[in-house]
Amino acid sequence: MPEPDDELASGPLWLGGTVEPWIDSVQARLDSEQEAERFGPALLRRAARRLLRFAALLLEDAPREPLLVRAYADLAHVADLVRGCPPTADRDRVADALDRVLGSDQDRPLADCLTAVAEVLPLLRPDDSIGHDRQAPAGRRRTTG
Repeated sequence: MPEPDDELASGPLWLGGTVEPWIDSVQARLDSEQEAERFGPALLRRAARRLLRFAALLLEDAPREPLLVRAYADLAHVADLVRGCPPTADRDRVADALDRVLGSDQDRPLADCLTAVAEVLPLLRPDDSIGHDRQAPAGRRRTTG
């Protein structure tokens, strides 16, 4: 906890401006720990979005340094979440791809990022909970003749 702003006879006193940022940081840490308990579709999509955002910023004609720095930090954060999950083949594949981008040479960040995108995107699967069917309806199946 942060240092109290004042000490009263009944105990320490914190002003909202002092304790609220601490509460937010603790809540963010707890949320990330809870999210990192398992590697699933939500975390996989989040990792893919972070990779795509970083790649898009690298592809700009005049890259905006502050946005690149923020996107890199976001990518590093999601990599930490992925690494914190119990090991599975998919988790290891995503963690390796993210680590390769984060450890990329200055001359190759875009190439490494695009390679990572190509490795991560095939792991995305339709979300069955929103009614996607893995097969086409019977009347729409392709036949070869």
